[in-house]
Amino acid sequence: MQKILVITGNQGKVNEISAITGLTVEAKKLELSEIQSLSVEEVAKKKVMAAYEIVRQPVLVDDTGMNIEALNGLPGALVVWFLDLLGPQGVLDLIANKKNRKASVSTCIAYADANGVQTFIGTVNGTIPTELRGDEGFGYDPIFIPEGQNKTYAEMSVDEKNEISMRKIALMKFKDYTISKNAPESEMSLDDLGKLFEETKQSDKRKAAEVAYVLAKIYLDKKEA
Repeated sequence: MQKILVITGNQGKVNEISAITGLTVEAKKLELSEIQSLSVEEVAKKKVMAAYEIVRQPVLVDDTGMNIEALNGLPGALVVWFLDLLGPQGVLDLIANKKNRKASVSTCIAYADANGVQTFIGTVNGTIPTELRGDEGFGYDPIFIPEGQNKTYAEMSVDEKNEISMRKIALMKFKDYTISKNAPESEMSLDDLGKLFEETKQSDKRKAAEVAYVLAKIYLDKKEA
C-alpha cells in the first residue's frame, strides 16, 4: 500500500499523516454525520464505515480527543466542538482556578476495506499550561504539553511534534498492520529475515528496526500456527 485515501479537509492533518507513514495521501472531504460520543474509537469507527459506503475503496478516517481531568474527562471526542465554541483560550478559562492540570490526547485511526474495519489508537499524557503557548500546529496544540516535555505542541517544529504525537503512535500501528497485511504468504526462514534486515539497515536504520520487528512477529505467528 503506497497510497491511501483519507477523509479530511484539514491539510495540516494530511501533511502529518504523509510525513509519519511515508505514504502518498489522497485527501477527500465528505460531510459525514458524527455520533455524539466521548469515545474517539466509537466516533472514528462509525465515520469510516459511512465513508466506505460512499467511496467503496480502502479508506482511512481519524478522530482525536482530549481528556482533561479537571473537567471529568471532557471534552473527549467533542474537542473540535469545544474549540469551535470556546477557542483554546476558552478551554483554559474553564480550568483557570484548577490545580489539577493533567490531561491526555488520543487519536484513533480507523481503516475500512472490503474485509471490515480496523482501529488503531495512540494516546499521549501531559498537562495543560496556564496560558496559550506557541503559534504552530492546529486545534488544541497551544494548550497541551506532552509528558516529559517543556513545550506545547504549538511551540514545536513539525518534525518535533511528529516524533511524539499521539497520531504518530496510532499511525505506526496502522503502518505495521499494512506491512503485515501485504507480507508474502510464503514461509520465510530466519536467514531470509536476517538478509532483509541487513539490506534495509544499509539505507535506513529506523526502518530496518520496524521491518525486522514486524517480519519477526509474522514468522513467529506462522511457527505457532
